[in-house]
Amino acid sequence: MLLGALVDLGCPLEVLNNEIAKLNLDGLVLIAEKVSKSGIAATKVTPIIESERKLKHWRDVRDLLQQAPVSEKVASLSLAAMKEVALAESKIHSVDLEKVHFHELGSLDTVADVVGVCAAIVYLELDEIHCSPIAVGAGTVKIDHGVVPNPAPATFEILRGMAVDTTPLEGERATPTGVALLKTLTNHYKLNHSKADSGNSEASGELQAIGYGAGTANFTDRTNILRASIFQANIGRASESMLEPDSITQIETTIDDMNPQLFGHVLDRLYGIGALEAFITPLTMKKTRPGWNLTVLCDSGKVDSIANLVLNETTSSGVRFHQVKRLKAPREIIEVNTKFGGVKVKKITTAAGVRFQPEYDSCVEVSRIADVPLREIVEAANRAALDEAQAPK
Repeated sequence: MLLGALVDLGCPLEVLNNEIAKLNLDGLVLIAEKVSKSGIAATKVTPIIESERKLKHWRDVRDLLQQAPVSEKVASLSLAAMKEVALAESKIHSVDLEKVHFHELGSLDTVADVVGVCAAIVYLELDEIHCSPIAVGAGTVKIDHGVVPNPAPATFEILRGMAVDTTPLEGERATPTGVALLKTLTNHYKLNHSKADSGNSEASGELQAIGYGAGTANFTDRTNILRASIFQANIGRASESMLEPDSITQIETTIDDMNPQLFGHVLDRLYGIGALEAFITPLTMKKTRPGWNLTVLCDSGKVDSIANLVLNETTSSGVRFHQVKRLKAPREIIEVNTKFGGVKVKKITTAAGVRFQPEYDSCVEVSRIADVPLREIVEAANRAALDEAQAPK
């Protein structure tokens, strides 16, 4: 259905088949036809497979995509999508990633689906991809392991962190491959998954193209088509799109039995091992005792080292942590020349324009060497940054 919608949207079928041919899998090709679904014209794409070859393990798929001469972007997206499936299978069956067996997902049509969708996305040169909540259906579904609740375990695992439409629709409405593709594409192309009602993907701007992809099944409760559309973002949306989304970890603990003089040392140690931010907030704890909430923001890879430091350097016996999402304005560190010497300045770009923030440590160092008040260094750095920004290029 994704392939059909993208072809209907304007991606030539030969673009997909050219990339798939680079996999050197004999007899694997996609064909497209126009069909009617509940009176709506849609494109149905079907893989034609002459080979009996199976890609049984994650490593087989990985090696194939890494060695084939497909474009770097197509290979990267395809690998990411297939790895989502492999990671889900690894967790469900409690086996090492290298030993994951793909069962029905190891057929060549799965590879054709994934590479074809990724090739279409690259061809269309999209800046953002939005996705409405994913309908999963109800009842049970039969897989190689037997009859299981719908959605299937792999599908359900991949859906973690995504918006799900839980309307009790008949039959299986989402597959592991389809969900893995949507998760990979929406994660890669800047935007988180829509939390809006089903059918509203939060896209805005000038509607330029619409495509309909047809599924094989016919349902009585909802037309089995997937709609894709391309918008040319308006100015407001384009300005928002410069923000860079990512996620970090927030670690917290509450303390009411520690000498507050020690907190300065703790914060210095935290910054020393890579904390992005660390701060103390006063609060009232049980039995109305005054206390403090220690909050640390860090990259996910620093959780263990920071948690250990907090437990070793404070009286806390446990910490809480969770992932938090953030949007960052693009920034870079530049150096400007002042009459007192070079000073590092942070250049921050937002929808409203560019602003500058002299780096504190750099200003302190220049102030010490030049024996000039710190505020004069800060003012000089700001003036130099603004003059440089306004100078003719």
